[in-house]
Order: sequence, then C-alpha cells, then structure tokens
Amino acid sequence: MAYERQIKESIQVIARNNKELFFRAKVISVQDNTCTVEYQGTILSEVLLTAAEGDDMVITPKTGSYVLILDLSHGEKRDLVVIKYDKIEKIVINQGSLGGIVIGDKIVDWMNKVASDMQTLANLLSVTPVTGNGAPLGITFNPQIGSVTTQDIENKNITHG
Repeated sequence: MAYERQIKESIQVIARNNKELFFRAKVISVQDNTCTVEYQGTILSEVLLTAAEGDDMVITPKTGSYVLILDLSHGEKRDLVVIKYDKIEKIVINQGSLGGIVIGDKIVDWMNKVASDMQTLANLLSVTPVTGNGAPLGITFNPQIGSVTTQDIENKNITHG
C-alpha cells in the first residue's frame, strides 16, 4: 500500500510540474481589489491584487501594464493573485485612512516660505511707526521657525515618486 501511495504522489508531482504556476499577463482593467488580465488571448477576471482578505496594503497596477501572477489552483487558472507589478498606479495602505504620503520637497518649500514671511513680519513690527507719535511700535517678535530640509520631515523607510 505504501508503494502505491508513493507512485500516486510521484505522479501528482510530475503533473503539477507540467502546469504553469507563474505567468505574465497584461492588465485590461482594475476593480477594487481585483483586476482583469489577458493571457495568451484568454481573458481572466477576478485576479486578486492581494493574497490575503483585508490586507493592509493593496497595490494597483496601471491598465495596460504587465503583472506576474501566481496560480494557487495549480494550473487551473481559478485562484489567481498578482505578485509582481510592471507599473504601479497607486498603493493604498490601511485603506488610505490617513491620506497620502507628504511630498517632502513641496512641504519644505511651503514651510520655508512661512519662515521667510515670519521673519518679514518680525522686521516690520520692529520698524513700523505707530500712527500719532511716529515712534516704532517697539514690539519684539522673535520667530522660532527656522529653515527646513527634506531630511527633517521625510521617512526614508517609505519612499515614492
């Protein structure tokens, strides 16, 4: 009996090795957490973009790009999941609940303009005369904001662009 089981298992291994478990396909369309692809002239739908239900990160491929797909049904083309992307349209982490990742250069430019405006305000307050006696207001305003660099605010563990 053990010999027969061994033969059966060997046949299954050989049969499985003749089936394509990984294949490259073209993305035709994207729906929420699935996509539709074309593979060797066949349209395959409901291809999962993530292997786990409720996954914390969903990567959406660009329509027209190519993806590498893993066939979890061992060649039957039923349970398919994307495992590599040629071109990415977007990445959503934790259902996007915190919004998008800050673009460091843009926020640094904005913050440096704010710092410059604050310095201009401080200078104006110290020299602008008060109506009536012509003396400067005498208000001392010392902004605590300095210039900012991208390194001050970026998380190098998550990059994009």
